[in-house]
Amino acid sequence: MRHHQCDALVVVPGQVAAFLLFDLFETHNQHIIRSKFEVDVFEDFIICIKKNEVHLYCNAVNHALLLPFTIHWPNLRVHCASESKMSNIDEYENYKITVFQMLVKDCKRLVVPCLDMCGAMGLHGFNNHYVYQGNEKFTKMMIEEWPIIQSYAFDTEHQCSREFFTLSRDIIDIPHELRLLVNRIDPVYLETTLVRALLSSMGTIESVYRLFDSFVESKQLSSRANPSEPLFSLYQHSAEIHGLLPPYLLYGLDSSKQNLIAKNIESKSSDLQMLTGSDHMVIRGYDQPSGIVCERTNFIQQPNNASHLTDRKLRSEKKLCQIYSKLLDILWKVTEAFNDADSDIDQTVSWAQNELKGQLQSESFSSLEIKLTYPWKNPTDAVTLAVLSGAVYDTEDIDGSSIGSVVAADTLLISTLRLNDICLSRKVISLTATIPPTCIWTRNPLPIDMTQFNSDKKPIFSEQLDIILAPANTPSSITVTCTCFEDYVIISGKRIGISQIELSNVLHYRPVDMEQPELLEFSLPSSCITRDVLTSALRCCILNGKRDGTLGELQKPTRIRGTETLRNGNNSANMSIWLMLKPKTKAKRLFLEQVAPVWRAKGLLRQSDCLPNRQAMRAAFIATVLSRDTQSVLSDLRGLSFSQLKFDSATEAGLYSLNQLMTEQPSAKAWLMIHQSELRHIEASWSLDNSVEGISSAYDYALCCGIHLESSNVPSSNAAWVDEIRSVILRNSEDKDISLLWTHSATNNESSPTGTQDNICREMRTKPLHLTVVCGTVGSRKDGVVKNVVDLVKEDTHWIQILPATPSDVSSALETAVKEYDSLLSSNAEARVRIRGILLCPGTCGARDVLKAVHRLSSNESTKQLVHCVRIGCVVTCVDTRAVFMDGGRMTVPGLLEMLSEGWTNYILSTGPPKSQQVAATKFGVKMEDVEALLHSVNPKLSQLPAPEGHVDRGHVLEALLDEEAFNRPGLKRARLLSYPSLNTTLGNPRMHAVTLRFARPVERVRFTNHLKAIFANLKPWPFYGNLYSVTGQIGFTGEPDKIYDVLHLTLNGISRISVNTDDSDLSRKRKANKPFWLTGILAAPPTTSKESDEWLSNQFANWLRKSGPQQEAIRPPLRLSDLSKADLEKIHEKYHLHPLPAGWYYTGSYYVNMNGDKSFQHPNFDAFVQEYLEGENTKIAARNARIVNHPIPDLFSEPS
Repeated sequence: MRHHQCDALVVVPGQVAAFLLFDLFETHNQHIIRSKFEVDVFEDFIICIKKNEVHLYCNAVNHALLLPFTIHWPNLRVHCASESKMSNIDEYENYKITVFQMLVKDCKRLVVPCLDMCGAMGLHGFNNHYVYQGNEKFTKMMIEEWPIIQSYAFDTEHQCSREFFTLSRDIIDIPHELRLLVNRIDPVYLETTLVRALLSSMGTIESVYRLFDSFVESKQLSSRANPSEPLFSLYQHSAEIHGLLPPYLLYGLDSSKQNLIAKNIESKSSDLQMLTGSDHMVIRGYDQPSGIVCERTNFIQQPNNASHLTDRKLRSEKKLCQIYSKLLDILWKVTEAFNDADSDIDQTVSWAQNELKGQLQSESFSSLEIKLTYPWKNPTDAVTLAVLSGAVYDTEDIDGSSIGSVVAADTLLISTLRLNDICLSRKVISLTATIPPTCIWTRNPLPIDMTQFNSDKKPIFSEQLDIILAPANTPSSITVTCTCFEDYVIISGKRIGISQIELSNVLHYRPVDMEQPELLEFSLPSSCITRDVLTSALRCCILNGKRDGTLGELQKPTRIRGTETLRNGNNSANMSIWLMLKPKTKAKRLFLEQVAPVWRAKGLLRQSDCLPNRQAMRAAFIATVLSRDTQSVLSDLRGLSFSQLKFDSATEAGLYSLNQLMTEQPSAKAWLMIHQSELRHIEASWSLDNSVEGISSAYDYALCCGIHLESSNVPSSNAAWVDEIRSVILRNSEDKDISLLWTHSATNNESSPTGTQDNICREMRTKPLHLTVVCGTVGSRKDGVVKNVVDLVKEDTHWIQILPATPSDVSSALETAVKEYDSLLSSNAEARVRIRGILLCPGTCGARDVLKAVHRLSSNESTKQLVHCVRIGCVVTCVDTRAVFMDGGRMTVPGLLEMLSEGWTNYILSTGPPKSQQVAATKFGVKMEDVEALLHSVNPKLSQLPAPEGHVDRGHVLEALLDEEAFNRPGLKRARLLSYPSLNTTLGNPRMHAVTLRFARPVERVRFTNHLKAIFANLKPWPFYGNLYSVTGQIGFTGEPDKIYDVLHLTLNGISRISVNTDDSDLSRKRKANKPFWLTGILAAPPTTSKESDEWLSNQFANWLRKSGPQQEAIRPPLRLSDLSKADLEKIHEKYHLHPLPAGWYYTGSYYVNMNGDKSFQHPNFDAFVQEYLEGENTKIAARNARIVNHPIPDLFSEPS
């Protein structure tokens, strides 16, 4: 808006609204279908974003869905059409037009997201939207086609037409900004768009492979089954926005560099006849507009019994396989190195290209490249999409003839976790890693003759098992046929060829969770690794068989330094292949019955109690998730015929296309569950993407978020704080969670001598002062809660009450409390008295403000040692539901939403009246159940504790308030670290400024009570400055000189009490005081303290109070003829109408007539009578004015005589 200098941004249901509301209608699709209302009713809303406020038009049907997503927007104003308006269609439409007219009033420049980044126009939600082919150019007349604009064109009130809406307004479209908003890779885009595009892209490549399966098995070439058709169909039906190369499917010699880098699509597909003599193919899948790219090199071999193969054919196939294996190994090493936060991405890519050149020095080729491209041109973003690709172009045989090129590319999702300029962590998701690195097809294959390997033995087992692949440490699995003999195994499959493995040692791993598959580890002898016993399709199945003894070693980043090896691939002593025995399958039963006894008797098979390989455990976890996902999808779709399989049912099952179902792709829900660890990293990266002001080190950030090192009581190095912040943010180690499914040794591994030593040190050092922080809005009885808790807990407990008057006093109050704590510790060294602190937050302060105060102490040399003596044990937010109002969207409780943010409070303390005495609705008619639901939507994880009228009883509520570790739970610490940047950059809440006025004169009872009642109606919306939220004090009323009254008025919840002060000692003291009366008002002030704003608030409160005292009569001006009304003139005439008449005039009883016949209804001397009346009245006015001047009423705040 600032860039376009516009007055408002108007959003109607469509792409932007779906992004802002997190795909609200799709996630609640079943609720909408079951309701009795049409979809159009749910989509009837408008969002108007202005400079200082946000307006939301909705109706009684969709407001319950919209408010949880929009309630946190600053200065949100809701215009809701009630059920009564909706029952009358004309009144409903008129109200909508009235609201829309009010929203765009005085707006001359409007920003309207109309065209998306592809030039398509989609305006009215996910069911009703316009679709334009090709790119469109935005014109104002597109806006005139909107139904709301067409309705606006006719004025129903005056029954006339208005001008064109766009005639007097500048309408600005923002397709580029829309693309940046909707398609930035944040968690919303990832879950709603990128996962769908990924699953669709993976399904497309799988469709190509399945067509190729049937194609290579057929004996005749068929043009109807062209494997390249799915690739180009997907590409041609989407607009290109990235400028990347189009997809291709090329065979053999057609895979030249010229064809690969060509931009024209005609050269991207080989003729099917080329397949006959080709031994490899290259494939590139490209999804637009997401930018997902996947490139693979696959091989086509002749049957095992083929006798016509030439040496050149075998040599070229082996050469391509070797080059491709080296290329894949380099790319996988680069991907692993990206996970190291200290590695430079560009330098790593440059190193990889030089390393590949060194490994291929003996080979002949035209050129090679390894590069990293960013489809969205955003390499510096916290989360970015990158395509890591490598190619060796135009490889030559020994005779100098070209045999084609090999290519490989994967799309990476790189998430970088930064704290200002400090890089904490980096995590990489290879989105396309589930596509096998290479496939091997056998042309016209014959059934496998097992006797060709060993003619004198027969297999004891031949079933399908899943073998684990882990390219770039990204585990997955594929189904293979495992044929077991007494001392060797043959692994074969449609796309992997045939491999024989000699048995030397087989380990059997059984998980604790019986739903997890069991694992078989086949250790490879060094002789097997040195020779080509595995086909190239199974090279990535070789994993490190080293046992993971401790969980601390599960994830250690690898980095590139010179030519240092990135993986342990060359360590042949620990290499192995892993297969899975899925539960409740025939293959598992037959293996345990037929194979296990034989191998165990020969000493080949034994059961292991150690943890399996990390990639193997994760692959087993993924297989379990996918198995559950398949069962869930099938149960959801069971009973539906193909014609009944509609979009709604498929979407509910987590599917977005039939292709996704037919190619056995996982649902989006399953994909998100598999990558939950990476998604947590992405969430953290986006949360910390903003620069945090006032933070110069990790130590500063940890203090502001309440993070402490448990092992030390003194400031540690910045590296220790970086490690602590990283461990808290990434606290849910997925490896640790998965390992618990296999053995309890993971739990035992966590207990170490270091941890025991930490416990000893923790007991030896001085225990910090634990604080219970009580915060809340004005009038929430938080002061009563503090008093009640202190009164309840007195036995063996010494309370240090911290009661700062203003937010700026919190630091000094904490310093005083810590010094008192140290003094008590030194004086009561042997006494077993529990010392506990309780802090009452002034105004709208919360835990965030308290931690900022602690941070301010750390910046002072004299007080920085005190910082580590303070711990927040528990934070409660007091809320009176009667004071949580929404009036046209005005949040009349400033600061409440920030207090309830996740991580910054432990409990909501409901301090309103008991349920039995609670009113049904607020002053605005909002039901209390709706208020509680809105509060719950702000932070669903909060527990609500009862404290009626601020009274806390002994029991679970008091126990919760005294908890010393509630605020330091891992989930809350992580939430604070992630939410602090956004809370720190939002506009500050108003400061609650207390103004105390002392005066000596009484006020008038009626005036004072009426002015108290009028405060609520005069509350102003955001930013709330000047709002009066409470009035407390002691006053006197005119006519009652012997009484002093205590005043308590809380504006929001309507509590207003005026009672006689019965304290005789206090009353006598007040009577003798110079100014016995006082009132304290709490008003909303700007966040930054300034003398001018405080004086303005004091004057405002004083002027409000002056209106309640005896009022000085105003000086009246002299009365003039023009001031007389018609009624006044009639009264004057009535008084003088019988006065003696001049000569020649007569009165008939109805009118006056003279001798000339002139008739009049006024007395002939009426002007003289009026002048006489004015003189008399002005005499009275002059006397009254003189009396007022001579006897002035003193000002309420003047000194008494």
